[in-house]
Amino acid sequence: MSSSDDATAVLLKLGAHDWFQRKTQLLRDYPEDIAVASWELAPGQAVQEATVDSPGDLKDAFVFASYATPGDHRLRLGDDSRIRLTLGETDLRLGS
Repeated sequence: MSSSDDATAVLLKLGAHDWFQRKTQLLRDYPEDIAVASWELAPGQAVQEATVDSPGDLKDAFVFASYATPGDHRLRLGDDSRIRLTLGETDLRLGS
């Protein structure tokens, strides 16, 4: 198992709350395997399109969103080059 596989396995076990609490240490533990792009959105804010430059050897992509409601609030993205992400009032989802 490669270190990127190890990082993926760790991320798959985290909910958003744990991600945000452990992010700094995870970036130290997997400096070559985890890259982060962050946005902070206000309630009701709409973003029509956002672009993320990913490394050419991207293995996996995850979205973590901080909500006050219970739940993991984590999505593992597919291998599509374009996605539609909806951040609802109580959770996030892929698709329209």
